[in-house]
Amino acid sequence: MRVTTIHHACVGVTDERTTLIVDPGTLCSAPLDGVDAVLVTHRHSDHLDPAALTAALDRGVPVCPPTRPTVSRPTRCCGQPGPAGRSASAPST
Repeated sequence: MRVTTIHHACVGVTDERTTLIVDPGTLCSAPLDGVDAVLVTHRHSDHLDPAALTAALDRGVPVCPPTRPTVSRPTRCCGQPGPAGRSASAPST
């Protein structure tokens, strides 16, 4: 596995089969073409670029948003029902 700092908070994580981009905010110049998934840790603009995430979703890239997503669409990654019907992105209590 290789972890690469792309810009500010944006990090790429790759292995032989998968590429994950973490926090592709407005300061990140990494294209989201060819990535397998995107993870956003929180809603600051340096970690989240709504236009880039919407484009990724349009291409079918799974996007795991923070608990209260700015992107107002269902994703294929987080938010799926988990144990006891809780969302996978919901904090456990």
